[in-house]
Amino acid sequence: MDNPLDTVPPYPHALSFVVRLHRSASPSGAALPGRLVHLATGRQVDFKDFSGLQAALQSAVERILTPLE
Repeated sequence: MDNPLDTVPPYPHALSFVVRLHRSASPSGAALPGRLVHLATGRQVDFKDFSGLQAALQSAVERILTPLE
């Protein structure tokens, strides 16, 4: 169980996402269209397959964790 006295949350809001799969997504994984939504900003990225989901998530996390110079 998480310590309620932790000052740094284990799952920060800035790194919270929702993955929404399109109704045409197949259980076989051959087609996996959907949308990745960043909860803090509402920014949405559509993807067509698992590789696209992975790329969108990686890009979003890098953008969030890379400080602006």
